[in-house]
Amino acid sequence: PQKLGDRPPPNYRLAGDRNVTLYAAEQAVSLLTPKEFDILEGIRNPVDRYRVFTTEGWLEWGASLRVGSTASVAIEGISGGPITTEVVVRFVGMIGDEPGVKFGVEIMNHAFRVRGGATDGTFKG
Repeated sequence: PQKLGDRPPPNYRLAGDRNVTLYAAEQAVSLLTPKEFDILEGIRNPVDRYRVFTTEGWLEWGASLRVGSTASVAIEGISGGPITTEVVVRFVGMIGDEPGVKFGVEIMNHAFRVRGGATDGTFKG
């Protein structure tokens, strides 16, 4: 049993900063698979990362995506609000030295393709 003031052993690696060690009670920590960790590490915005982690089924769904999977995404900044459209996953993996898994998607509805950007699932293609 722990005594008041004792710290549990470090059990959490903070993505993006290898010099930070967090301490927490074992029941407050969730075990992630390496794939789940890579997906969360690939989400730069901490608010979005937390939302994916805490929304039931989202992380598991992301881990299940493969090349050829279809999904619905919300595209922001077009016509004053987010627009939902269908995409096909064309790439799943690491890109260079960037942390985490990245997804390349092809926007299927040509009306919602972003001007000047690749919308075929390629990276800087």
